[in-house]
Amino acid sequence: MFDRPFPEIQPIPFHGRVLFHTGPHKTGTTTIQAFLARNRGRLLDQGVLYPEAGRLRGQRLLNLHHPLVVSLAEADPITFQHHAEAMAREIGRTYPDTVLISTEALAREVLPETVYPALIRLFAHAKRDWLLYLRRQDDLLVSLYQERVKRCLSSWPERIEACDRPELLDHMFRIEQLRARVGADTILVRSFEKARHRLIDAFLEDAGIAPDLRFEQVASSNASLPRATVQALRYANAAPGPLRDAARWVTWRGFGMLRRSGVRLRRGSTLLDSAARERILARYRESNRQIDALYFDEDGSGLPV
Repeated sequence: MFDRPFPEIQPIPFHGRVLFHTGPHKTGTTTIQAFLARNRGRLLDQGVLYPEAGRLRGQRLLNLHHPLVVSLAEADPITFQHHAEAMAREIGRTYPDTVLISTEALAREVLPETVYPALIRLFAHAKRDWLLYLRRQDDLLVSLYQERVKRCLSSWPERIEACDRPELLDHMFRIEQLRARVGADTILVRSFEKARHRLIDAFLEDAGIAPDLRFEQVASSNASLPRATVQALRYANAAPGPLRDAARWVTWRGFGMLRRSGVRLRRGSTLLDSAARERILARYRESNRQIDALYFDEDGSGLPV
């Protein structure tokens, strides 16, 4: 990792608005990114660019700008310069009013201190807004844990409590951390709880994008797993060597067969019982109250207070 800004970063001569969608994880980001990528042409009709630059990993075009941020996080100035120059050319060709950048990599627990200054330098002439969504902590904890298990990052005997950390669940801490990184830029704090049933519409409003009947809709991504599947994957992930892949394959195949047969399984949300949920929510109620007072009107954020 590097500890100083890349001296060769040249600001893109763009004087419009840049909206950085920072996630964080498990707040509908995958669905939003799929929508933006699929509707890139229609967004351009409204002067909104969702750049392909910064989304290319090898020969594969991703839905999110993960490669752009990772090139900074991994101290790879050549790759970052390639992404930056491609983005400058794309902006120069399309003449947008707004540029959208979306990646949960900006919400990582640990990032080199130079990542945000480098992005600010890249868009030094633009009006920069940073958008993040907040989700109630008990549901967020379950979703984060399920994702770790699905990606084979967690196995037996690690329990769900491993994800119960303030840097993941204390939203006021997250906002303050972002404020320290972006200085006087605008931070847009939004409630996932209030937007989840109209997530795309809510995002479009924040991006200043008018509804368009030509927009292609996308299905919600990263659906919750049944409790039994999560538990089976925990044990499969603990298997040694090649047995791990085989055990995971059997688990996923069994889950698929049960789903297609219409068998109803207990929801993954039951990984936390009511007492555990209350303990978690009690820990973050004061933080949620501060957020309501600072960033939301009298209707509140929808977070438990």
